[in-house]
Amino acid sequence: MNRLALVLVAVVVLAGVPAPAATATDASAPTYVTGDVNEDTTWSADDGPYFVTDDVTVARGATLTVEPGTTVNVGGEVTLTVRGSLHAAGTAASPVAFTTAKPNPGPGTWDAIRYEGGADSTLRLANTTVEYGVTGVEVASSQGRVVVDDATIRAHVRTGVETVGVDAVPSIRVTDSRFADIGYAGVLVRAAGTNPYVESARGVAVRDTAFERTGRHGVAVWARQIRGVAVAGGSVTGVAESGVVLDTSRAATQPSAATDRGLSNVAVRGVSVTGVGGDGVHVTGGELDDVAVSGNQIRDVDGAGVNVSRALDVDDSRIAGNVVENARTGVSVAVSKPSGALQDFSLTVADNELRGNDRDGLRVTTAYVLADEFAVTGNELADNGRHGAYVATPVFDETVVADNVVRENGASGVVLTGSRVRDVTAADNRFVANDGDGLDVWASGEMSGVRVTGNDAFDNAHVGVSLDHHATGARAVTVDNNTIAGNRYGVRYAGPTAVSASNNTVAFNTRSGRDGSVADVGPSTGVVFEDVSANVTFRDNDVYGHVVGLRSESDGSVVAEDNYWGAESGPFHATLNPDGDGNAVEPARGKAAVVPFDESPHRDLLERPTVALAANRTTVAPGNAVAFSAAESSDDAGVESYHFVVDGTQLPARETPTLVEAFETNGTHEVRVVVEDAQGVESARAARVEVTVDPNRTESDTGDETTTPDDGDGNATTTTTTTAPTTQAPAQSGGGGPGLLGGLFSVWGLLGLLVYVVALAVGGYATNEVLNGRRPPVKGRFIHVIAGVAVGIWLLGSVLGPGSLLLVGAGGAGVWAAATGALFVLATR
Repeated sequence: MNRLALVLVAVVVLAGVPAPAATATDASAPTYVTGDVNEDTTWSADDGPYFVTDDVTVARGATLTVEPGTTVNVGGEVTLTVRGSLHAAGTAASPVAFTTAKPNPGPGTWDAIRYEGGADSTLRLANTTVEYGVTGVEVASSQGRVVVDDATIRAHVRTGVETVGVDAVPSIRVTDSRFADIGYAGVLVRAAGTNPYVESARGVAVRDTAFERTGRHGVAVWARQIRGVAVAGGSVTGVAESGVVLDTSRAATQPSAATDRGLSNVAVRGVSVTGVGGDGVHVTGGELDDVAVSGNQIRDVDGAGVNVSRALDVDDSRIAGNVVENARTGVSVAVSKPSGALQDFSLTVADNELRGNDRDGLRVTTAYVLADEFAVTGNELADNGRHGAYVATPVFDETVVADNVVRENGASGVVLTGSRVRDVTAADNRFVANDGDGLDVWASGEMSGVRVTGNDAFDNAHVGVSLDHHATGARAVTVDNNTIAGNRYGVRYAGPTAVSASNNTVAFNTRSGRDGSVADVGPSTGVVFEDVSANVTFRDNDVYGHVVGLRSESDGSVVAEDNYWGAESGPFHATLNPDGDGNAVEPARGKAAVVPFDESPHRDLLERPTVALAANRTTVAPGNAVAFSAAESSDDAGVESYHFVVDGTQLPARETPTLVEAFETNGTHEVRVVVEDAQGVESARAARVEVTVDPNRTESDTGDETTTPDDGDGNATTTTTTTAPTTQAPAQSGGGGPGLLGGLFSVWGLLGLLVYVVALAVGGYATNEVLNGRRPPVKGRFIHVIAGVAVGIWLLGSVLGPGSLLLVGAGGAGVWAAATGALFVLATR
């Protein structure tokens, strides 16, 4: 400072009047700020950097503007309080910075930018970096606006942006910004004290902002009423608890019956959440009205992907278009009233991809709540540890489960369970390869007006479609136009409500799988009607490929007419059709009318795939590899998977038909394979090959192992075509021996020999042309390539065919090298 400036500062201090920022006449010198800003003031890059050495307040009615390229160094434990307005207006090329001049700084070097503005106040940070504070921005007012745009908020002890000591919050907008290395949360809306919930949070929007290593949460809003709040775009990574939290409940207590808490017009959209220690998106407590969680990408989280808990009611809300992978549960919804009459809830879960989660893909549980206008549509629920979807509520009403792909889950595909199940529709779903039932609908009381239509249930380990209840419903249950194949059992219906099943294909439900049976019914059963006291109508269905097509225990009438049972002669029925060659009909209790029956199917028949297995050798030395192939297996719809069993050990299913195994122990080893098509229908029997490991064997035989159709004892038989002895013979004159000759005259040997002869012929002609002073028609390099191809064929053949071709290939290479060397000497003499 010059001497005049020092005198002015001294006079102002002695007079007790706050001093304005002192500046230096030298443009390169810093500016020290020691007093409040009481009028409109501009800090510029030319007068910076600025050093704020003590607490500074921007007074009400005043605006502090910080121009592009300006750096503000804040001193230790200093707070910059804004009661008027602060506009930090940087640019991408020339940002503003609120930082510290301390060497090797860390979080907590200074306090915070604290907003205490009025209705006309604005705190705006654009293209601004705020770093090394206790908190980046403290919002201690419910009025005005806080805008953080294209800013970097990093390295703070507590939070990036936080409300403190308020009952309501002002308009808060955070867009296109970056929060990193923060102790508790990126953006936090809460009140201080033992009950941290503010009364109301409205108009909070966080868009296209990245939160990385921001303590417990990326964004957290704790308020009794959350209205008009949106978190859209951006990402949350590496936080200890949940990524995005919207919480209206009381801390550590169950929700009360009061309706003073809730969320409305709230959205979490398009956020990427990865690697967090809790839920991806967490919504807790109160009444939910018009809440949307959609289009988010959530992966590798320790909690649920989307978790809605302690909700008292849900209306017009939607969880849609999310991808959740590697979470504990994909989507979890818990709705619970403490007491009182049943209350409707309406929720849509649509177009989500919930895959590879430890527990359920979708889990919905409620108490004292009626599921009305509840829809689960268009989702992919795959490879989850338990159910694809599990929904438990006291009463189902107007519920739709449609157009979902539910596959390869560790328990059942979809489970709907409650006291009363009314007017539920399951339509056009695919339930494939689940390790339980495909669809399981269970009611402890009545079942009424349920319709299961247009579904595919393939390759499930228990029942394709199971409907079970214990009280009579007013409207019949309908099962129509489904294709149910390749499961352990096809359809199971148990309960007193009348049922109509028509136009279904129930075929080849003979899968071996999960232990246990249905009501002491043996495997290979198509349809089971169990403990049915009302009338059963079963018409125009195709039932085939089972031992028992239909088994019934009914006190009412079972009308099973006009069905196709797998044979023109109809089903086997001990009294009504004893000459029938089709699937058996067994009325364990009551009667089943099966005449008239249809002699031809109503729809195209499904076919079992055929299986074949071949091995490139059947007698080998210990440790020699054997290649097995089921490529000759066939199915009109295509073989989907191959199930190999090696010496009694089931290998994981594979999509390719080949298997290579090496056997170390002497004796006979067995490899079996069953093939499965896209409908989960397995081949009728396994094909098998036996391989003998002989310690005296040094060369494999050239036999090709194939399988023939079943021999009647449950196994496919084996045929071996052998072109060489299975044991070594003494070497014959000429040193070739049967092994070498057998290899040379195999397919691989002859093919290599043909190419080798071509190389010799072309090489001989070219050599003759060179020796006579003429230019050969081809280059020597091309001739060497032909010879190399021949040697390569022999070497490949030694792996896939006769092992003796290894010696043939080595000999061919040696002869070619010797001939080439001799010709080179001859040509250069």
